[in-house]
Amino acid sequence: MSNIPVNETREILQQLRVLLGQETSQIDAWEKNLLAIERRLNEQILRMAVVGTIKAGKSTLVNALLGQDILRRGAGILTAIITRVRFAPESRVSIWFKSHEVIRDELENAMMILGEAAGVPPPTSFDLQKQADHEILEAFLDHQQLDFAENHESFSQEWILLKSFLKGYDRIKTHIRPKESNILVLENARLSEHQAFVSMEENAVYMKDVLLQIPFDLPRNFEIADCQGSDSPNPNHFAMVQQYLAQSTVVVYAISTRTGIRQADLILLRTLKQLNLLEQTLFVANLDFNEHETINDAQRVLLQIRKDLSQWTEIPRLFGISALYQLIISLPEPRPVRMEHHLKIWRDTPELLAFHQEQWNNIKECFNDIAHHSASQALIQSEQAHWQYMTARIQNFVQTLIRELNRDHQLSRERQTRLDLHTEDVATVLKAFEASLDGALKQLKQQISQDVDQLFSKDTSLTGMIYDYVKNYQLPESLTHSGDTLIAQMVIMYKTLQRHLMTFIMEDFNAPLIVKLKQYQQSYVEHLSRISSPFFKALNVNDEQLILNQEVHDLPPLHFPDVSLSMFSSTLNYHTKEKMKSFLFLGKALIQQKLHLKEKKVDESDAEGVKSRFWKEALIQLKKDALKSLDFDVDNYRENIKYMVLYEGVKQLAETLLEDFRLKAQLSRTDFGTIIQNLQSSRDNTETLLRGLNCVDSQLSKLVLTAQNQTSSV
Repeated sequence: MSNIPVNETREILQQLRVLLGQETSQIDAWEKNLLAIERRLNEQILRMAVVGTIKAGKSTLVNALLGQDILRRGAGILTAIITRVRFAPESRVSIWFKSHEVIRDELENAMMILGEAAGVPPPTSFDLQKQADHEILEAFLDHQQLDFAENHESFSQEWILLKSFLKGYDRIKTHIRPKESNILVLENARLSEHQAFVSMEENAVYMKDVLLQIPFDLPRNFEIADCQGSDSPNPNHFAMVQQYLAQSTVVVYAISTRTGIRQADLILLRTLKQLNLLEQTLFVANLDFNEHETINDAQRVLLQIRKDLSQWTEIPRLFGISALYQLIISLPEPRPVRMEHHLKIWRDTPELLAFHQEQWNNIKECFNDIAHHSASQALIQSEQAHWQYMTARIQNFVQTLIRELNRDHQLSRERQTRLDLHTEDVATVLKAFEASLDGALKQLKQQISQDVDQLFSKDTSLTGMIYDYVKNYQLPESLTHSGDTLIAQMVIMYKTLQRHLMTFIMEDFNAPLIVKLKQYQQSYVEHLSRISSPFFKALNVNDEQLILNQEVHDLPPLHFPDVSLSMFSSTLNYHTKEKMKSFLFLGKALIQQKLHLKEKKVDESDAEGVKSRFWKEALIQLKKDALKSLDFDVDNYRENIKYMVLYEGVKQLAETLLEDFRLKAQLSRTDFGTIIQNLQSSRDNTETLLRGLNCVDSQLSKLVLTAQNQTSSV
């Protein structure tokens, strides 16, 4: 992935260690720097999200790119959780599971909502580990009064969750721990088992994360994510996709040529535009050879897709390929009979196959360029600067030794005094930098608090629009004419608002929020850069005399640490009992009004008016409770963003800067006098030592030149 020759540099340091014998403290410092560069390179992840609507062929496309039928494919909503794919020498998959504590909370909340709606009292506490509670859940779901839950869209999430937890428990129970997440690792022959975990909702509800590692021509820190369909009926799926996109460098967007650009695509395209990712997106029109009998028909569809995409990005990078065809021909023979049957039919359309092959070559070239070169350069730019600075120091050290060993006298007193003074200066600068960085952190902590409080103020246009949505919300008219019980109608009102609000947040709020938070992150990076730059420059005092023919680097490029950023959501999970008290109060009022009307023998039209007033009052009460819940969710999310995301990221960045500075300071401290005196005490080995040092100097020059040429060519 990088042009940084870490291993070659390490070999040169080993040669120096052999040449200098016991004088290894300076080499120890360089090796620590090299290890730090290597660690950071391995920690930096280049993420590529594969997105699209349901049945667009995302999993098949990832399989085709990998040349392995390793991700579950098929019709329907199969991808229930994001599967991340990375390189590893041996194939393995790691699956992280939720704890029993988290599962119990999700179960109890879902049962409370459904139970209140159906008039079935839910248990006050619940644990699937207990067989009795397992049977209670079975009876709860089998209750005839819960039939309506499958017919009300608002309750689909709770219904599916409970059914899935119940159905999948026997298979998953051995992997669940009381309070902490557990990891299941599948290797070799068991690798394919992960497909059922990822694609089946009854398994996926128990999972937090999936990482698939396979041998493939990918850099170690390049990650491909097979994401859920953006139009999944579960809004949490789109939230997961948004969260991954917020961390992605590249996007591959799969579009089915059977459907073209649909309404669900427009929502996803808008999200990509808001996240400034459209220019980093490869659009793949997934050709269905069974639908397109001629090349003209396929190109007609591609032309329309390109036209639709051009409304979003001026020159969309669009490729027309058949992911299924490419996957099949990449698999070793003998292939399954069904696959061979497809190939036999498709071979009757050679023009389509030729078009696919041309397009596939283009997208593979683009994919390889992204994975190995273009996008990765942004991630390693900082480490290249570190490495260049370090090699300049090593070469200066070697060349200084060569010059001094070629003299007949000891290191001049004047030169040694200057080097000693520089070492003292470095110690002073280090103390000053530590104090300055500590002060900058305190200042940034206050700034973060102010920025986030302002961002989540109800008066701002961004956060305020969520509150405005709730305040202006109107009930669908169908709800006020429902034949369900009064309590059921109240809970349906609540769930309908919850579902609509979640959709609004996912489609209209989260992407602009991410953009704003990234702007904050960049401003904090720039602030720390301004604070740090003078101190890094101070390390280069007198370096124009110490470093020969080398570019002096001050502060390397900085980027905000890769801190996980969760999406905002509002479940409106205010206490159901308190909410129901409000509804029951309104229900009693309605009954009293009906009795009053009956006594006065008021006609039916006036009765409808009373009912209408009741629904208005119920909606007012619902909004009041919803706004209280929204306050709670916003407050929690705001504090999480402050301390777990922004301030945590700033702290990590400051720690990295301090570590870099200390390592760079070590490079600035060289006791040439002691080293040269020890080496000159044995003049018999001087010629051999000089030949070795000249060889190391030559290797360093070639190494730096090669790395520079590779960077320039990219």
